[in-house]
Amino acid sequence: GDSLVLQNVDRRRAGRYRCAAVNSLAAVTSDPVRLNIRYQPECQTAPTTFFIYDRPINITCTVASYPPVTSVLWRWNSSDNVLSTQPITDNYDQVTAQLTVHPSKSKEDRILSCWAENEMGEQTTLCKFSVKLAKMPAPLSSCRLANITASSLSLTCERPDTPVIGTTMYRAEVYLDNDTLFANVTSPRPSFNVSRLDADTSYQIKVYVSHGPVTSQPVLVSGYTSRTQRREQENISSEPGNMSAILGGIILSLGIVVLAVWAQRSCMRRGRRRRESLDTQDTNNKPASTETTPLPTTPSTALGDSNPDIVPNIEETYNLLTGNQSKPPTPSEVSMFSLPETEKEYT
Repeated sequence: GDSLVLQNVDRRRAGRYRCAAVNSLAAVTSDPVRLNIRYQPECQTAPTTFFIYDRPINITCTVASYPPVTSVLWRWNSSDNVLSTQPITDNYDQVTAQLTVHPSKSKEDRILSCWAENEMGEQTTLCKFSVKLAKMPAPLSSCRLANITASSLSLTCERPDTPVIGTTMYRAEVYLDNDTLFANVTSPRPSFNVSRLDADTSYQIKVYVSHGPVTSQPVLVSGYTSRTQRREQENISSEPGNMSAILGGIILSLGIVVLAVWAQRSCMRRGRRRRESLDTQDTNNKPASTETTPLPTTPSTALGDSNPDIVPNIEETYNLLTGNQSKPPTPSEVSMFSLPETEKEYT
């Protein structure tokens, strides 16, 4: 019979083929014939990054080949130490192999390579995997409770400042006082809304940060729901009234203090004016002994004291003292005469 020759084909041309023949009498189709193309193993796994902490992880390598692979090999970085594992056949032209990686004492990132061999040769393009040491995430900080009601509450925390590689999830576990788990809430952000809580109940909330399989130490937050929703609303609505009452009391107290100070100062000013007025009256009523010059004692003055109807004459008094001189005294000469100290007191 006739034959079909295919040239310059790759493994994508492999598959089931049929041969059909047609003439004037009939058209016939042959049974399917499988066309297999022989090639070296090829990697079927995209480059992947794995994080390892304190538990072993499994890394899977998948390759395609025909004829089937005879062995799958592994190697760390560029070392000469090569590991071999048994392949697991998925179908006639694809196999997988798995390697268990344990935590290493080294803190450096490592590259794991995987390749296979068959009758056509060794795989040319290796499968690459990056294995990094997963550090324990830093715990959250500054967690605050808000919107606390009788049946719900909100919790918000701050992210740590350390850089994060990979997917980060946040988890809040709500416990009763007897350490019974009440609720488990997961969020892509460090914010949680917990509802369906019991009124007037104390809760303990543990908050975690997870980077893949690695989880941080918990942060403990204590919360207490209110007794009733109505009482909480009444308390909220009464807060402005209480503030107004307090403010009014402060203003009234300040007014009373100002009035008391003003009244005290008014009384002091009034008393000062009264004392000044009394001092002025005493000054006006006091005899001016320095302005008038008393006359010396003479028979005329003595006579004037006994007989108020007789007015003594200054000129006659002077004549008696000076021996009847005809020259009248001057005011300065008159002022030279003064009474003895004893007489001044009685005058």
